[in-house]
Amino acid sequence: MKILIADTQQVIIEGVKFFLGQFNNIESIEEADDRNILFNKLEFTKPDILIIDFESILGIAISEIGLLEKISPDTSLFIFSNKTDEDEILSSLEFHSVKAYHLKNCKKVDFIRAITVISNNGKSFCEYVIECLHNSLINKRIKNNLTINIKELTKRETEIVKLVAEGKTAKVIAEKMFISIHTVNTYRKNILKKLGVKNASELVMYAIKSNIIDSTEYYI
Repeated sequence: MKILIADTQQVIIEGVKFFLGQFNNIESIEEADDRNILFNKLEFTKPDILIIDFESILGIAISEIGLLEKISPDTSLFIFSNKTDEDEILSSLEFHSVKAYHLKNCKKVDFIRAITVISNNGKSFCEYVIECLHNSLINKRIKNNLTINIKELTKRETEIVKLVAEGKTAKVIAEKMFISIHTVNTYRKNILKKLGVKNASELVMYAIKSNIIDSTEYYI
C-alpha cells in the first residue's frame, strides 16, 4: 500500500507516519507540502491513499478534488483536517474518491481504523461529519415535507443503496448484481427520487439511519 501525505504541519506528518507504522503492508510513504509537489507525486507514484488537508496546502481547494481524480483515478482520498465548514464538507463527499473525512483531533485508534476501512474499500467519517450529513438530510426532509421509510424500497433497491453507500461504482454494482451499468444508473436515479434525497452523501446518511449498512464503518 502506497501512501501520500499532503500537509505542511510537520508534527501532523510525523504523527501520521507513526500511526501508519501499525501496518505491515505499507510499501512507501511520500510527502507533499505544496500544490506542485502534490500533483507531481500523485502523477508519478499513484498512491493507494492520499491523506490531505486542503486547509494546509496553499493553492489547492476542495473544489479541485476532481482534478486530483483525473491525475490518479484509483487513489482514495482521506481528508484529515480541522476544517469544519459544513458546506465544504458536504461538497467534498460528493466526489467518488473521498473515502474518509476525519478532524485532526481524532484518536490514534480512530485514525488506524479509518485506514483499515479505506484499504478494504469502505468509507470512514468522524462523528462531526456524520452530524453534518444528518443535518443536511433532516433539512432536506423538512424543506420538502418528506417522510423517509425503508419499506418504500424493494429488496433490490435496498441492496443497491447498500453498495452505493459502501462506495462501489456503477460498474462494480452491475457486475455484482448481473445487470447493466445503465440499469444500475436507472435504479440509482429512481431511488434518489423515491427517498427524496439529491445526492450520494444524503443516500449514505439514509443507509446509516436505516441500518442498511454497519454504522461502525462510517462513524468512528
